[in-house]
Amino acid sequence: MATYYVATDGNNAAAGGLLTPWLTFQKAITTMVAGDTLYVRGGTYTKTHSMVYGVGASLGSVAPSPSYEAQLLNDGNYHVVNRCFINFASFTTAYDFAGYTVNSGSTGQPITIIAYPGETPVLDCTEFSNYHFSLGNEYTHLTAVRSQAHNFWTIDGLEMISGIVNITGGSTGNHDLTIQNCDIGY
Repeated sequence: MATYYVATDGNNAAAGGLLTPWLTFQKAITTMVAGDTLYVRGGTYTKTHSMVYGVGASLGSVAPSPSYEAQLLNDGNYHVVNRCFINFASFTTAYDFAGYTVNSGSTGQPITIIAYPGETPVLDCTEFSNYHFSLGNEYTHLTAVRSQAHNFWTIDGLEMISGIVNITGGSTGNHDLTIQNCDIGY
């Protein structure tokens, strides 16, 4: 059971300790295993600190408006880059993006993400441009936390603004996910 830290001024090349915190949630979440704890230091976390959780629908071969974070991928089209701060779902390699694996906790050993005592971490989704198509309709949703088929995770004491918590079952469902003492505002 390891303890790690992330901070707005961290460095992903660091060890993830109290005096050497990581910068991004992706570095932390893809490192953690059952029983590990991540302390989130106070401050406002922005797109710089987030993780990619997927590549959105194609926007075509013409560069989209700057309001979308899009990347020209090897299929010759621009695709919106979908982001969140905390992704309890593995991401398969897609186009030019490398994939990653996220572990589940276990009974009696959840993976815990918690505010550092006495500090307020704010996850600010306003810079995200997640863009989707569903049943022929275009829509945008900004995601702070996303879970798909992962278990035994706890999030405690974080403030999330302009984003949703999206928990989907996938083929095996979710269970034992705890979100407590958080302020979630859209």
